[in-house]
Amino acid sequence: MSTMPVYVPLLFGASVLAAVFTLWRAANRSRVLLIFAAAWIALESVIPPVLPLLAIPPMLIIIAFLATKKGRGFIHTLDLPTLTLLHTLRIVVEFVLYQLYRYHAIPILMTFEGRNLDILSGLSAPLVYYFAFVRHRMPTRWLITWNLACIVLLFNAVAYGVLTAPGPLQHLSFDHPNIALRHFPYVLLPGVLVPIVLFSNAASIVKLLKIREINGDKFFVEKLG
Repeated sequence: MSTMPVYVPLLFGASVLAAVFTLWRAANRSRVLLIFAAAWIALESVIPPVLPLLAIPPMLIIIAFLATKKGRGFIHTLDLPTLTLLHTLRIVVEFVLYQLYRYHAIPILMTFEGRNLDILSGLSAPLVYYFAFVRHRMPTRWLITWNLACIVLLFNAVAYGVLTAPGPLQHLSFDHPNIALRHFPYVLLPGVLVPIVLFSNAASIVKLLKIREINGDKFFVEKLG
């Protein structure tokens, strides 16, 4: 890790800030969200990195948003086009992961050359945005399907991250383990970036299901608003 080029952590840190900023914009510039995100990033930057525990608090918050009436009410105020564009950051994250692999900080399984196909979510996000919100030619059910596929790809990437990290859950890559996520700023991947990406997909699905319920299967995104 000590030989890592300086641009790698800087690029990763920039992607974290960009994700928070984009979610903040999607949430109508919520001050509460911004304060919470800043506090959580600061806390994760100083506490000992225990990989499974990093994601538990934000995951519980996501569940609360999805399971409560007030939480779903907040979700329905989010800007769907901005949530969709947020996923382009997954391209940057996958590039960083590949650099970490090159410097022996993670196994190849966690990269797009291995079994992590999450880069497909990032590459497809601009196309989905264009056809859904610029050309207005994407039915709601297609957007729901795309968000579900993005969640599947995310869980696949997370699974390989957990199964290759040193500890009781490690079952793969013992000769080349995932050690990067024990170091700052990469501890922010499971604790900040993954929850933001997951929430963006899940919130989009909740919002789209409600729209589809009201408008039917032939509803097009141009009627959002």
